[in-house]
Amino acid sequence: MNFLKYHRDLGAKGNRLRKTFAFWCGWFVIKITDQETLAWLWP
Repeated sequence: MNFLKYHRDLGAKGNRLRKTFAFWCGWFVIKITDQETLAWLWP
């Protein structure tokens, strides 16, 4: 087993996970902010 190759593959997987995580975090923030804005506009 090539340690460097394994490490690089792990890094690529982690990068993809981070991007997905960042995307979902942004989506949740937008959803929550939208709801608060709607509640503020239409009480």
